[in-house]
Amino acid sequence: MIERPSTQSGEFAQHPRLLLFGVTKLSEMLDKGNVWYVRNYEAYFRRVDVAYLIGSGQGLTQGGTHLHSLGSGPGWLDLLLAPWRLWRLARKLKPDVVVTADQVFSWWTGLFLRLFLGHRIVLMPVSVPEGLYADHGTTLSGLPVWLERRLVRLSFANASLVLTGHAAGGYVDLLSAYPPAKDKLLVVKSFGEALPSPAFLEMRHEYRWKARSSGAEAFRLIYVGRLHAEKLVDDLVKCMVGVKALRPNLQVKLRLIGDGAEMKCLQEMSRDLGVASDIEFAGSLPNDAIAAELSAADVFLSPLTGNSLREAALIGLPIVAYERDWVVGMLKQEETALLVASRDVDGLAQSVVRLAEDVELRRTLSRNVLALADDLWTPDGLKASLAALHAAVRAPA
Repeated sequence: MIERPSTQSGEFAQHPRLLLFGVTKLSEMLDKGNVWYVRNYEAYFRRVDVAYLIGSGQGLTQGGTHLHSLGSGPGWLDLLLAPWRLWRLARKLKPDVVVTADQVFSWWTGLFLRLFLGHRIVLMPVSVPEGLYADHGTTLSGLPVWLERRLVRLSFANASLVLTGHAAGGYVDLLSAYPPAKDKLLVVKSFGEALPSPAFLEMRHEYRWKARSSGAEAFRLIYVGRLHAEKLVDDLVKCMVGVKALRPNLQVKLRLIGDGAEMKCLQEMSRDLGVASDIEFAGSLPNDAIAAELSAADVFLSPLTGNSLREAALIGLPIVAYERDWVVGMLKQEETALLVASRDVDGLAQSVVRLAEDVELRRTLSRNVLALADDLWTPDGLKASLAALHAAVRAPA
């Protein structure tokens, strides 16, 4: 693990430029509604550029952040041409720090940056591929598991630094134990991907969660995220069956916010299991509507979520989560959340019932998770973390 270089006040007064890149489509990120979280990097960097290497489209700008869509044709052609297109953009922008979250193809897409411009590529993992392989045999890229696993190792091998933060919870331990990462690992407090968009951070104070006493109204559960197989949302449908079995007279409603390939399957499952009337499929909603949605619920359910869990915490919404992925070591049982072993649907149902019947526990979880979120997932600690990243990139290899 790399020790963080000193970043005394004034050392980097020029506020340098950051380039982020990945094999993603700008159009898809815009559809998800959370693309502008990258503006959090303006806490330190004077200019932030984000290169989307797949798919065509018009670039966008907000403040000091610029989004570039570099693709122009089929995905395979965009991937083939990505090193040259990215080199051309970087040669024009002259970034001081180059970061990617792409664990599969960055060994290739960043090739010309390393060879011809001398950039030290920083790899910042925001997912755990091995979790996908174990759960469903699916991959990040759609390639066979054996091939993607080799490409991931190649991307780690070609990165100069591997960045993570305490704001990412269990990733610190996971990456410390991963041989291709551990000797080049830079651990800071926070990083931009761990924070919601600046717009959400501004409005969250208007929507602080308040506990409702048990009454005639239904107990409201919420999930925000993609409806894809790897997200394990089917477990939430099964959980509703378990809640009914445990407390037949308890009125519980689940609101699923998000879209994806699994929506029809999940709707059919809810009908087959007899809980269709208790589950609302809200579809995708604008990001600026999420704070109000979260504050109106009683509990956030997280089988496998990232940014939406942090948004729930920043509202102070009590959380029930699978203890897996980045959550391990981050949330603490009965202190900041109720944690359940991965795929333990009965445990999910029991936790929901417990919170429905214990308003004081809901208040305790809310108070503690909000304190955690204020410490880790707001801009306060971000500037120093980004300065440490810049110092590490500038340090002798």
